[in-house]
Amino acid sequence: MNHCLLLLTCCLIVLTANAQNPIDVMRGRTTPRVDTLVDARKEPPRFPGGHDALMMYIADHVRYPKSLRKKKYNVGPMTVKFLIQTDGRVRDVQVTSRPTSPDVAEEMSDYVTSIVKKLTKMPRWEPARVNGTPINYQYALPFQVEIN
Repeated sequence: MNHCLLLLTCCLIVLTANAQNPIDVMRGRTTPRVDTLVDARKEPPRFPGGHDALMMYIADHVRYPKSLRKKKYNVGPMTVKFLIQTDGRVRDVQVTSRPTSPDVAEEMSDYVTSIVKKLTKMPRWEPARVNGTPINYQYALPFQVEIN
């Protein structure tokens, strides 16, 4: 009798462990159980040639305005944000920087516009992927312009 009671208790424990509700098990309604969490395989986007090639592209294509250089205006830290689409194209380029003084506002506006144009025309990136599937990716690139 004790063995039978122990066996019945063990069966109920196993049944309740494999379902959300033991009554559902008794009525034949069970739900699949997920035992493990799987972390998605994520791959960040990649500029052709890597990060160093990206820095070279920016250095070769984005020119600091001579008028700002003459005024010895230090732009300070800037951040460029853009979307890398699933096909590797860049769009929605946005530039943020510290507030500019009124005497350089026009030159800074022109400089920011030139950055947006040049980065929008970047070569296609290898897009970010999750589990091998390309995804859109918001990329942020901080940089600083220093005048020598």
